[in-house]
Amino acid sequence: MVHDHSHGSEYQVKIVHEDGTELLSGWMTSEERVVEAVAAIQWVAGKTYWLQERNVLCTVCSNMGYRILEYPLTDTASSRYSPHDSRYLRAGG
Repeated sequence: MVHDHSHGSEYQVKIVHEDGTELLSGWMTSEERVVEAVAAIQWVAGKTYWLQERNVLCTVCSNMGYRILEYPLTDTASSRYSPHDSRYLRAGG
């Protein structure tokens, strides 16, 4: 039996309102769909916009656990984001 040992990523757009509530786009598997979702955003002051990326594992590796990374889509400062050295994210992966 041959096992397909392929891993990948899924993406979702997250919009955080001033009151802390979140709106999620749902997970997308294609970069083209991510581009479309970001282009469709109606940018509003007072909200922060994020792109989340999670790893997708094959069934053999699924016990390794998922990781979700967040990337800011706006330059607006928020209580959830401050610039930092992200090398530690890559070191553990």
